[in-house]
Amino acid sequence: MDAADRADDVIQGAVDRALENHARRPTGRQCTDGGVVICCDCEEPIDLRRLAAVPTATRCAGCQGVAER
Repeated sequence: MDAADRADDVIQGAVDRALENHARRPTGRQCTDGGVVICCDCEEPIDLRRLAAVPTATRCAGCQGVAER
């Protein structure tokens, strides 16, 4: 297995986990953890600047970009 195959496996694993997380979350609702809005895909906090620009955001900027591709 070469480096490109390993990189492909890592990326596919990340995509699979994001899809699993997404399937477990209700769509259209923000998820919070102690008042912090978290991304419904990667479960990381959504940047406050993104929330200021898009108050109803359910994904961080990175995951939103992937979802739009």
